[in-house]
Amino acid sequence: MRISSEVRSEQYAIRTFSGSDPGNPASPVKREVAREQAAPNLDLSSGSANLTIDGTTISVALTVINNGSAIAAASELGYYLSPDVSYPTTPNYLIGTDSVSTLAVGGASAETMLVNAATSSIPCGTYYVIFVIDHLEQVAESNESDNVWYFPSPKVTIPCKPNLDLVSGTTSITVNGTNVSISATVTNNGSTSAAASELGYYLSPDASLATAPNYLIGTNPVASLEIGGTSPATFTKDVLTVSPAIPAGSYYVFFFFDHLDQVLESNEPDNIWYFSSPMVTVPIRTLATAPSNRLVSCIRGSTSFVITSNCPWTAGSNHAWCIISPSSGMGNGVLSAVYSTNTTGSTRAANVTVVGPGCGSVTVTVTQQPGCSQVVLPLTIR
Repeated sequence: MRISSEVRSEQYAIRTFSGSDPGNPASPVKREVAREQAAPNLDLSSGSANLTIDGTTISVALTVINNGSAIAAASELGYYLSPDVSYPTTPNYLIGTDSVSTLAVGGASAETMLVNAATSSIPCGTYYVIFVIDHLEQVAESNESDNVWYFPSPKVTIPCKPNLDLVSGTTSITVNGTNVSISATVTNNGSTSAAASELGYYLSPDASLATAPNYLIGTNPVASLEIGGTSPATFTKDVLTVSPAIPAGSYYVFFFFDHLDQVLESNEPDNIWYFSSPMVTVPIRTLATAPSNRLVSCIRGSTSFVITSNCPWTAGSNHAWCIISPSSGMGNGVLSAVYSTNTTGSTRAANVTVVGPGCGSVTVTVTQQPGCSQVVLPLTIR
């Protein structure tokens, strides 16, 4: 028996009925054909569902079958937590999904899901685990009412935790050369108090702290916060003063709540924030001194060297008779060398070394002439 060409694009279930005219038992048998449109039906394979809970880690295994009369297109299986056993009531929290491939009539698809529910933004409480076959309603089924299932036990308990997050609209950034100023306000929008933590500020060459390298440029302490509590933070830094030195380049500015992971939170991913602009440009570091040598007389005195730099530096002498001032600085400056009288009969030299993190080092010399002997005047009695 064939289905007419007018309905070839659809699937049908064919049912045949037979019978004879009761008034005429010798009459030929009459066969009637009834056509009804076939449809798939996604359902749970009996006895296949299994649930294991370890703390807040949930493991589910089950098998989806198509017990309908037509092929079922690909669909998605959703896993939920619900405070009650009724999926239509809210709130319900999606904790995972599985892709279910196309299933022929009688076909089956084994599915598994493993998730730690504590990593999702789910309020603390006790929940039933529910799974919903074709939760996106991608498949038109002959029976939609057999898609929702739940486990009466065990239940999963999400503990009450704090959550450190940004108060919307409280951020600002100013970049002036290599000087960065940031302000932001942290709040605890979790379900219990948050212990003290530390806020970290970073530079990153891309918009992700998950990729390396990233450079810590400073921190702020954040006091313990009650539920709903807030803590404003401000930070200013010349990034050229950061040690170890940050390589030359352009960087995004990040701030990272609880960057030391001191607080166990209900939602860890909302701790990291960055400014899309302005970026900070760290220049190529330079350090030079002039002149390279100073020739001075044997009599005590002072001389100077010019420092040209865009980074912090320290300076020192290798001899006590030559004292350097200042011993440190930032950027361009003048270095003073104070020397004592050379009472020896030979020339002497002191090396003055200037070191800048990421800038290298330079050495200049103070060379002092000999010949200044102490003069002893005779005692005159009047």
